[in-house]
Amino acid sequence: MNRAWRTGRRSVAATWMGLSTVACSGGAAAPDPVVVTVQLDGVDQPSIPVSVGPPVVLAHALPDGLAWDELERVRAETASGDHMAVRDPATHQPPIQLTLRLDAEHGVVLDGSGMAEGELKLPLVGVSAIGLTRRKAAPTVPPAVVVQVGEDVPVSLSKASLETLQRCADPRGRVQGWDLADVLHRATNGRAVAQVVLQHGAPEVTTTVLKPLDEVDAYYLVKYSQNNKLRVQYWASSSEKPSEVYREIHALTVTLVDAPVAPQPE
Repeated sequence: MNRAWRTGRRSVAATWMGLSTVACSGGAAAPDPVVVTVQLDGVDQPSIPVSVGPPVVLAHALPDGLAWDELERVRAETASGDHMAVRDPATHQPPIQLTLRLDAEHGVVLDGSGMAEGELKLPLVGVSAIGLTRRKAAPTVPPAVVVQVGEDVPVSLSKASLETLQRCADPRGRVQGWDLADVLHRATNGRAVAQVVLQHGAPEVTTTVLKPLDEVDAYYLVKYSQNNKLRVQYWASSSEKPSEVYREIHALTVTLVDAPVAPQPE
């Protein structure tokens, strides 16, 4: 009897499990994941696809190299043209968490926590794309041209000071910066220059003795790059591009005509 009872018990259990499986499988199936594109504005990169099945916290689905606290704006758009935007999500008080979730009826829905009621049009349904705008970096201060004249205290010529000099064009006719001879004329109060040594480069600093500034068919041009880096270019009068470009300028050491020229190591 014990064996028959155990057999009957297993049969009842198997029947109950089978009924449970049928009941569960009869429920609504989970919707297939939907892909939302995430694009960082102002960069020449393809958007990244984010698959939304289980909820996705947007801060965890950013392009590589981008942090949540770098974002100035997050913009969500729907296929129908509806949209909403959040500014400075990382610094919002209280903190904002934006989440993408999948709804069987409405598709991808953007929800937000940490916002006052009515502050944003959330939840936003039918989201198809997310646009991200990175906060602009603070503008860098252009470095001064530092000129060491003999044993005197170094002279620093700011970009504003250089702007008072007449600008110089390269051989192509493009006005880019200032003739080094004019810059040194300002730094030395018009004294004659015998030799100029340029200190440049990063992380290792290189010392270069420049050619004489009184060459007829060539000259040095001092300029700032688009990101305010100081450069010195050596141009021949008939060339289409500079023969030499010196970047990361640290200082220029000037020896005057009435002073002995110090030998430079080879």
